[in-house]
Formats: sequence, structure tokens, C-alpha cells
Amino acid sequence: LLEERMNYFTPLAEQKRLSIELDLHSFNFTMERTACIRLLDNIISNAIKYNTKDKKIYVSTQGRNILIRDEGKGMDDTEQKQVFERYMRVEKNRGGFGIGLDIVKQVTSRYDIKIEIKSKPNSGTLFTLKFP
Repeated sequence: LLEERMNYFTPLAEQKRLSIELDLHSFNFTMERTACIRLLDNIISNAIKYNTKDKKIYVSTQGRNILIRDEGKGMDDTEQKQVFERYMRVEKNRGGFGIGLDIVKQVTSRYDIKIEIKSKPNSGTLFTLKFP
């Protein structure tokens, strides 16, 4: 499913001249397909939206973890603490309603998936999804 979602977003990434690097292997986890799509799509679309032209998005799996990393503007500590709040938008001048990562939070809570963010301003962001 992860590879399918990356293929879905490839045209959007290409519009921003972003390249995508995949390093995927399979692991089994039972969840509703639509919930998994919402989870992945919201993180992937943010990686595209907040990335800089001519940069990369890295998507990989390690054990039972999914890692999605961009080379975009990154976030400071305050933004990272607020990023899962409903209607929170890091940049007000970009499209969106600020509910995407709130949806991610709901899905990860429902399925006991841990989520970690590592980010620094001007250094990009790494989202790690840790499946039980």
C-alpha cells in the first residue's frame, strides 16, 4: 500500500521537481485500508507541500517502522509541539485547513501506532511511524 500511495503522489512531487527515493520491504499489520490511506496520504502530502523545489523525499521501512523524510523548511520545537492540534498550520500562506496531522494523530491512536517527529528549521522533517 505504501508503494501505491507513493505512485499516487509522484505527479504532484514532479510538479515541484522533487525526487522520491524508496527503500521498502513488507511487513504485516491489520488495519482498515481507508485509515491507512488517510495516515500515509496526510504525511506524504505534507512532505511534498513543505519541501523545497529540486529536493528529495525519502520513504523507507525499517523493521515495523515507516520513515518519511523531506528536505524542506523544517519546524522549530514550538511548531513540533503544536503540529497535531486541529486547525494548526505551520505556514498560513499555504493551502490546507490544518486538519491533516490531527487525522494522523487519530489514526495512530486508534491503532496504537507510535509517531515520532524529528525536525529542525531549514533541515527538513522526519516522521517515523512505529507499528506494534
